Amino acid sequence: MTTRPAAGRQHLAYVASLPCCAPGCHARASEAAHVAGAISAKTRQPLPRRYGVAYAVAVPLCAACHRTSSSSVHALGERGWERHHGLPDGWLLGVAASLLAQQVMRLAY
Repeated sequence: MTTRPAAGRQHLAYVASLPCCAPGCHARASEAAHVAGAISAKTRQPLPRRYGVAYAVAVPLCAACHRTSSSSVHALGERGWERHHGLPDGWLLGVAASLLAQQVMRLAY
């Protein structure tokens, strides 16, 4: 079993405390949904979602938008979900990057 850094767990708790980021969804309760697409600066290869730095790349989504509905990220895949909502490819990764940047700024000051 892999242990995750406390900072990563804290960031995921912060992400889960936010309302669902799906356009038009007004759910206040959310889950930290891991997002693919983090790239290693060293190898330029995609990082596995659940380990290392990529573990903290997540967005707040309610259960329906994340995994339980037929139009969830789990059902459609990230790109399919973005297209279903009329969003550009990579939108989820952009939200995740923005949240990580906010967390870094919060920890730095």
